[in-house]
Amino acid sequence: MPNKKLKFISTKEIDLFKAYHPLGAMKIIRNPKTGKYFFTFVAVKGAVIRNYPQEKLHHPVISEVLNEETGETFYLLHNKGENERTMPKII
Repeated sequence: MPNKKLKFISTKEIDLFKAYHPLGAMKIIRNPKTGKYFFTFVAVKGAVIRNYPQEKLHHPVISEVLNEETGETFYLLHNKGENERTMPKII
């Protein structure tokens, strides 16, 4: 994967994220074609750290992340406390 310039915009605990996006239960799903994981709340979806499920989500948070090269944003499910100045490895 090319080295992207990624920047955290905001990070929220799961319960706070759900308060902003009242979309029911969160599911983590594996794409059968790629083997990669993503999360979904009915109409909201995002990436999950690459090392999941080997790396357990012991204190999960959802961050809105900006790809500075494309201007696109996406959500990332990861553990709280990861150094937010450097992006966790994503799928």
